[in-house]
Amino acid sequence: MNRLTLDPPLGSLVRFHRKRARLSQVELSMMAGVSRKVVQDLEAGRDAVSWRHVLGVLEVLNVRLRPEGPLIGEWMPHTAPGTPDEEARGGDR
Repeated sequence: MNRLTLDPPLGSLVRFHRKRARLSQVELSMMAGVSRKVVQDLEAGRDAVSWRHVLGVLEVLNVRLRPEGPLIGEWMPHTAPGTPDEEARGGDR
């Protein structure tokens, strides 16, 4: 079984927030529009979960991901839709 190698593990973050919200895996999956298996796999750290599903679950739990790295400052202004830089380039071509 493949596992994500994040520190701290994303699965424990999801489980913590789900339990604090007093949601079952079924309730969370229904709210996020994913299957219960997706929530189970995510909490177990399996890499079979798509990013689209991960982001949907995190949105329901009101958890935000923040990209960090030495080049983020250069990248961020060019990626946000509707920013002057993005509009000046004529959108995403």
